[in-house]
Amino acid sequence: MKFKLVIIQGKHTHTFCCLCLYLKYCLTISHFCEFSVSSGPPLTIAWDYFNEAKIDIDVYEANCPDTRNRNQILLPYKERWRRLAEQAKLTDDEIFEETKKVNVARRLRAETISNLDGAQWEERMEKIQ
Repeated sequence: MKFKLVIIQGKHTHTFCCLCLYLKYCLTISHFCEFSVSSGPPLTIAWDYFNEAKIDIDVYEANCPDTRNRNQILLPYKERWRRLAEQAKLTDDEIFEETKKVNVARRLRAETISNLDGAQWEERMEKIQ
């Protein structure tokens, strides 16, 4: 039985009968702090990749690895730092500076979220006046 992956984007429909997997991605520091870590440099994969493999969907489904649980995908602070240094070729100073930027963004986001309730009250008061 052949499975087909169908993706609908607006008026366009894309159908695939071959799954294309990018096996080796470059690592980089994530700047999306809402999906971030509690401390240290957050990791993400970059758009660049090293290798590409095209695999038939039936073959992929037959050999697909089990989904990993949360404990299997968590990386300690030092491991994330090591991977950024070795694989992304970032210096300690670069990692530190990028981590500071992420921490600032995280703090500003938390401030914005905490101020949302006050903004709703301000809007109500303006409507009354």
